[in-house]
Formats: sequence, structure tokens, C-alpha cells
Amino acid sequence: MAKQKKQEEPIEKALWKAADKLRKNIDAAEYKHVVLGLVFLKYISDSFEELYEKLNTGEGEFVGADPEDKDEYKAENVFFVPPAARWSYLVANAKLPTIGKLVDEAMDAIEKENRSLKGVLPKVYVRDNLDAKALGGLIDLIGNIALGDAKSRSADVLGHVFEYFLGEFALAEGKQGGQFYTPKSVVELLVKMLEPYKGRVFDPCCGSGGIMRYVDSFLYDKESILIPRKGTLSNLFYIDEPFWTVDTLFWSKVNTEKVSGKFLFFFLKTMDLSNLNVGSAVPSLTTKVLNEIKLFLPSLDEQKQFNEYADSAWDKMTKNKEQIKTLEKMRDTLLPKLMSGEVRVKI
Repeated sequence: MAKQKKQEEPIEKALWKAADKLRKNIDAAEYKHVVLGLVFLKYISDSFEELYEKLNTGEGEFVGADPEDKDEYKAENVFFVPPAARWSYLVANAKLPTIGKLVDEAMDAIEKENRSLKGVLPKVYVRDNLDAKALGGLIDLIGNIALGDAKSRSADVLGHVFEYFLGEFALAEGKQGGQFYTPKSVVELLVKMLEPYKGRVFDPCCGSGGIMRYVDSFLYDKESILIPRKGTLSNLFYIDEPFWTVDTLFWSKVNTEKVSGKFLFFFLKTMDLSNLNVGSAVPSLTTKVLNEIKLFLPSLDEQKQFNEYADSAWDKMTKNKEQIKTLEKMRDTLLPKLMSGEVRVKI
């Protein structure tokens, strides 16, 4: 009788088993930031290295391109990874006793080169309960899988690994795990129960994307203020149409008999919400802290009168920001060419 071929274990399951062996005495709530931070770092480094090779080869549309030019990566929507943060550098130094410090520095360097990641990446790799040898082994382990190249992106390897790891960490944490992970079966049930038919999706951070793939429905259809739970907390949204959002954003129900949603939005924009972040590994805004914010509310008529003046100023500010972004893009594109003599200006 022919032997049955042994079925290969899914990559995310095999990776989890190996990573869990290296966990030792670290609590799951802490270890998830260690592992998922490295997974994301590997993903952006893979994407960077793939484009770097194309730029370095300099064929077709990349003829004459500089592989160390940040604008080349910005044009392709790829994060620029500085030399000391590239995965190859970390793997080469994975056996050093200072590897934790090197990873933290890599996270810092990436945030400095990519403003959209500022304050987002975990810097948790220098700690007493994280053995340098175990961390080096974890880096070697994650280095064995491709995450950010074109083939891996099309197969959503990162998505499968992230979702599986979040599920396993949630199980390991017990009842606290539900704060950061909603099982796929629950997500599918929620979407089927809601059954809305139009609206907009608001999730700038996107979390693990677990809900996004099932959403064709709206969560709320009245005035609301959307506030990020982590990262850039001042990036608020005012919305007055049907929308969907997931758990990386707080959303509010506004009592329109007492409060103008737009006035509340302008009021919160004057506050420095980043000071309300709590926690050490990945600082974030909590429901308790949010509910303790004290609001100054004039009469509803006064709020609406204020909105009339503020609306005009807000529109001008928004247009100014758009113009500034356009000018910055022109500066970043033209200045290097002017400096190199590639473009000349007649005076």
C-alpha cells in the first residue's frame, strides 16, 4: 500500500510553534508586541529590498535611478528603510548581546525616515526578561519566510501570519485577548446581522484588517466624531453620513439636542490628545480616559453660530495644507535635480 504524503503544515502555524518555544518566561501580552513588531519590520524590509534591487539594476523605467533616494520609494508607496534598520543588517548582528538595542534603534530610524509611522512602531526589545539569544533566534526564524515581496503580498502571507498570531496571543492572554482580536467567526456573524447597504469605511490604521474584508455595510448613519485609539490621536474625523469603522477608532453618538457634532469636533481639535496615551509597550487611548475628558458646552445656538465662523476658517486651512503638500512634493522632486544640474533655470 502506497504511503500517504504528509500534509505540510501552514506556514503561519509552523512559525507560531517555533516562536512560542522562544517565549520562555515572557507574558503573552508583552510577547505579542515583540513578535508582531518583528513581523512588520520584516514585511517592510522585504518590500524595500525588492524595489532596491530594481533600482540598483536600473532597467526599464528605473534607468539611472538611485537606490538610496527616498523619493524613489515614496513614488512606489514603499517605506524607505535606512541601512541600520534593514533585515539583512539585523540578521547579520542577531547573535550579538546588543541585538535588542539594535532592533529598537531600527524602529526609531524607520519612524524618522517615514513620518506616517511616527510613534507607531514598538520599541520593546531592550528588557530584562527578553534574552538576547532568544531574540536572535526569533529574528533568524522570521527571516526564513518572505512577507513583503510581490508574490507574498499577492498571497497575503502577512495577513495570514498576523491574523493567526493575534488569535493565538488572544488565547494565551485569556479574557484580556478580546481587547485586540475578534475571532473571524464573530466578525462574519456581526456583518451578517447588521446587513446595511451603503456608507463609508473609516479605519486609517486598519488593525489586522480582520473586519475590512467582510464589510459592505455601515455601522452608524448620524453625526459622529472618530478618534484614533493609538498612534496620531489628533487625526480626528467629523462625519455626518453612514460609515463603518473597526476597533482602531473610537466613534461617538452625539446628542444633537444638546451638542453640535461639528462644535465637538472643533473643540477636541484644540486638545493635545497625545498626552492621554496610556501604557508602555504600545501607548493607546482607553475608554476610561476618553470618558474623563471635560467639555465646555455653550448653548446649542451659540455652538451653531461658532460653527459658521469656524467652517470658513477650517476650509481655508484645509486648502492651505493641500497647497503646502503640493509645494513640498515639488520641492522634494525639483531641488535634487537643480542641485545636480539635471534641471537648469534661466534667469
